[in-house]
Amino acid sequence: MEILKETIINIAVCSIISAIVLSLVEKEAFRKALRVLLSLTMIVIIITPFISNGGMKKEIFHYYKQAEEEGFDSEKKRLNENLIKNYELAVKDIIEDLLNTMGISKHKVKVKANGYGEYGINISKVSIYLKDEYKKKETEIQNTISKEIGFAAEIIYE
Repeated sequence: MEILKETIINIAVCSIISAIVLSLVEKEAFRKALRVLLSLTMIVIIITPFISNGGMKKEIFHYYKQAEEEGFDSEKKRLNENLIKNYELAVKDIIEDLLNTMGISKHKVKVKANGYGEYGINISKVSIYLKDEYKKKETEIQNTISKEIGFAAEIIYE
């Protein structure tokens, strides 16, 4: 940002000096030559930051890169949240299918997962809400769920 400020100040100073010098010269032939010289000076002032050690170019690239990384990180986070949510829904569907296959029709399943997609997603909690009439099948339910998804479910009776 410093290079940009410095360049703007240099352009302003050059413009003021050019106006003063041009107003002091009376012959038109000298004014034309002086305009060409002052215009070339202005062009040099404008392009210098772009060619000197990559100055402004590096600064602009830095801001572009920072914006790109921030955008990429937020998009990656959003995709990860969607991935975890879809994973939770898939595990929930599997458990509900298993319960239906076992003849347990009145149930509610909640699955909580965490992790980061590219590093793996872990099931952190599985809760199954059942009616009291299914208490006698608790061991069978636990074993089936554990065998199928590799995680012990918490069974809560209502």
